[in-house]
Amino acid sequence: MSKCLEELPEWLDEFRWDQFKIHRKSMRKKMTDYAEYLIVEKLRKFKDEGYDPNELIDIAIEKGWQSVFIPHDMKPVSYTHLRAHETPEH
Repeated sequence: MSKCLEELPEWLDEFRWDQFKIHRKSMRKKMTDYAEYLIVEKLRKFKDEGYDPNELIDIAIEKGWQSVFIPHDMKPVSYTHLRAHETPEH
């Protein structure tokens, strides 16, 4: 069984994901298909814990990270009622 990202989940903003891939490429850390799969699965876990995966992508780009993490000062939010292109206000 191949573990590759077949399509983006509806809760993940396509523009942000593309920007993250460009960010990685600019760092000379281009993602393999499997790396994309792993990061989306990581974002899914964070989403299930109450964190906004799209905001986590923005933070990763802003901070120059090559992966996504939950900042130590970030609190989980309930955003399941928001559409993929909306983010909660903090």
